[in-house]
Amino acid sequence: MYDDDPDPLGASHPNWAPYDVFLTSDEEWVFVGPSSQRQWEALCEVLAVPFADDERFETLTDRRENIHLLTELLADEFREFEADDVVERLREAGVPTAHVNDLGEVVSDPHLAATDALTPVSTAEGDDATVDVPRFPVTATGFDRIESTGPPTLGEDSTAVLGALGYSEERIERLRDAGVI
Repeated sequence: MYDDDPDPLGASHPNWAPYDVFLTSDEEWVFVGPSSQRQWEALCEVLAVPFADDERFETLTDRRENIHLLTELLADEFREFEADDVVERLREAGVPTAHVNDLGEVVSDPHLAATDALTPVSTAEGDDATVDVPRFPVTATGFDRIESTGPPTLGEDSTAVLGALGYSEERIERLRDAGVI
């Protein structure tokens, strides 16, 4: 489509370096994304690496130009730490960081429960099962919260959709009688 299609982003960001996830010694993933020179230097201090003084990584521009090498070097360093330890130390140093949660950890997160960010939605299985999904994130005083609904069963919305498209009730009934819907 374009002469210069961008590479897929994955967990990284094209404007920040480093800005990625790294595997730790206890096989947990940790995100790190320093967005200032001070945070970059703090990251290097926590990891006890001399990268902040390395001319290949001194500035954001340098780090972006050498992102593949930097990511490889940082990946090796993060493998020396347990996730909880490195996240705690990076947070104390003011470096943006977080554990990478799996789906079970996300839906049981106390912050999401406290902020009512998830809502149960019925599945289409017809067995009264539910799955937690994110609520519509915008709320405003004086307006009711929009509740999520489960997916419709096959054909459940056909009459409403065809009616919205201008089909008469008689035509919809003929389609139903013919087994089209």
